[in-house]
Amino acid sequence: MQNRYLFLLIFQLSLYPLLAQLDGDTLQTQLNSDANSLINDVFIKGTCRNISQIESSGTPESFGVFERGESIIGFSEGIILSTGDARSAEGPNDFVDTSTQFDRPSEDEDLMAIATDDLFDVTVLEFDFTPVESEVTFQYVFASEEYCEFVGTDFNDVFGFFVSGPGISGPFANDAINVARIPNSEEFVSINTVNHAKNQNFYIKNELRDDIDNCNLVFNPSHINTFEFDGFTVPLVARITVIPCETYHIRLVVGDVGDDQLDSAVFLRSKSFDLGELASVKTIIPNRSDTVAYENCLDGQFVFTRPAGNFNLRPLVVDFEIDASSTALEGIDFSSIPRSVTIPGGQDTVSLSIPTLIDDQVENIESLTLNLIFPESCGCQEQSSATLNVADAKSPTINFTPTSACADQTISLVPKISGGIFPYTYQWEDNSTDTSLQINIRTATNFALTVTDFCKNQTIDSIQVTLQEVPTAFLSGEINYCEGLNNLSLPITFTGHSPWSFTYQLDNNPSISIDSIFDKDFSLPVYESGTYQLIEFGDAACKGEANGVGQVNDINIELTVETTSPSCPNATDGEIQLDILATNTPYEINWSPSVNDFINPTNLTVGVYELMIRDAQNCVWMDSIVLENPRIVAPECTNSIVYIPNAFSPNGDGVNDFFEIFPNKETTIQQVLKVAITDRWGNLVYLSEGEFPRWDGRFKGQKLDPTVLLYNIQLELIGGQVEVQQGSLSLIR
Repeated sequence: MQNRYLFLLIFQLSLYPLLAQLDGDTLQTQLNSDANSLINDVFIKGTCRNISQIESSGTPESFGVFERGESIIGFSEGIILSTGDARSAEGPNDFVDTSTQFDRPSEDEDLMAIATDDLFDVTVLEFDFTPVESEVTFQYVFASEEYCEFVGTDFNDVFGFFVSGPGISGPFANDAINVARIPNSEEFVSINTVNHAKNQNFYIKNELRDDIDNCNLVFNPSHINTFEFDGFTVPLVARITVIPCETYHIRLVVGDVGDDQLDSAVFLRSKSFDLGELASVKTIIPNRSDTVAYENCLDGQFVFTRPAGNFNLRPLVVDFEIDASSTALEGIDFSSIPRSVTIPGGQDTVSLSIPTLIDDQVENIESLTLNLIFPESCGCQEQSSATLNVADAKSPTINFTPTSACADQTISLVPKISGGIFPYTYQWEDNSTDTSLQINIRTATNFALTVTDFCKNQTIDSIQVTLQEVPTAFLSGEINYCEGLNNLSLPITFTGHSPWSFTYQLDNNPSISIDSIFDKDFSLPVYESGTYQLIEFGDAACKGEANGVGQVNDINIELTVETTSPSCPNATDGEIQLDILATNTPYEINWSPSVNDFINPTNLTVGVYELMIRDAQNCVWMDSIVLENPRIVAPECTNSIVYIPNAFSPNGDGVNDFFEIFPNKETTIQQVLKVAITDRWGNLVYLSEGEFPRWDGRFKGQKLDPTVLLYNIQLELIGGQVEVQQGSLSLIR
């Protein structure tokens, strides 16, 4: 034990900083110690969920769920069982010895059988299950911080999937076996059996350089930016041979060995614990997407599918019954059918056709529902059923919208077809077969259309297209505009038939189109000044004439602002001078914070002053006026050697974007020895030596989030003395 702690200490002393930019594929975790939710909502696959006696033990932080793992561990989401904090699995891989020390010695009879020392931080998830088929499987990945430095040693964390029940005889408690085995082997998966030297095809390297150097390996991590663990297995499959309809118990267990250092974890793939499936049935209409059959026209089918993974070399008899809720009658609405089908050996499915019969009665849609019967369903409560709807084959209906047209303008006739059975075929009076008709007329004209549906039912209808005058749109008006005036608009009037649409242009800006207008008196919203002109216009049928312009005049407030910053950082002799050039008096002026004069405020300190002016027409002018610190602070401002701001805001607005210091007595400073800024944990984020600092709030090219930092400034004075200034600094965004 002492040697292991010494080994870890050497590693910690040799660590170097590693910064990794998180990306979109970083594993995401969330704590979840609700055992019922983890098993029933996350782990179990399929409709048959014969699960009971769900239990767990361990620290709540050791249980969780994960997502976005597809490109890292091979599957996207599932359960994580850890010997430490489950959240530590998230990338980047910052440390060679990530550990959560719960200081919780543990005992587990099964793990003790394969462990080499005392157990710590054991995490257990267990439950009973009753399978439907003869094999149960699930997928998993094992990961550990003990790679690669403890490969081949006794300091190996352990895990296992221990299964007990009928027909199983093994060396663990209750005659259980461990199904966490290397593929095609009886050897258990562990750090010593799957690693960089043994069974390498099942191992994925992710060690940091310090680990690699100590193991004499090549530095080539696979997911250093997205996953914390130093090594892990490829996705493996646990297989359990069982007797269908018997009840078994499984224990999913992981634990630290020898101490509570260096976390390990098992990742269980979501929806991968497969108890097997019962046969299923679904309804189809060949070559169609719906499930409606039509009498004497379109028959339906029930498709029966054998269970996934079932040995398909033997025939499978599937029994079913007609549900009592069915309204379609056997022998009247459809031909008689058997009460069972056989899926031949070597096939996964078989189809049962349902021939429909015509009964010469007009009826609502009727239904035929089949329920599968499972005499030995292992207590699975969810039964498979499917419904076929049977309807009369009615003729389609044609609807035309009353249409008018302008002489010598092309319009489109688009009929609306309802009823009948899709797809439809069209035949216009001129023998064209398109779904719409493009026409150009000079007099009122009648157009006939024949529609035939899938069942050969036909409907004939026609539409009379009348002539109308060319529609017009007229834009007019002159209004004043400024910031603060709302709900301004220019009037447009239309003639013709709705809906109308038009395109307009403001000065030389890109044109804007507005359509689906149903009111002949329209108000065009105005948001800026200029000349508004209609470019194009049309009604429901015709291209029309666009006329008129609208004028919007700019009456915004105009003013100039001059500022005089305070002479010293803490002085109150700053000034602002306003010159209001054009406005509609009277006007009101508001300052925040308050000042001593509305037009030429004086006695101002460094800061931001919000100004709002509103004139008699409700026009508004708003802006922020900034009085900055003096760039070079005069000696008489203060008795200190330098002025050091306690905050800066590097947000690109041109105000206080840099952290700088201002000398007050330049003649006493020989040179700036060092300016060091650290975060609250003592990590260095900025260093300047031999010059005055000018820092933009970035570390390694990345913007730091708002925070409180600490500074240490060392100045060499004339005469050789060293002056040290220390304090806190707020970074504001």
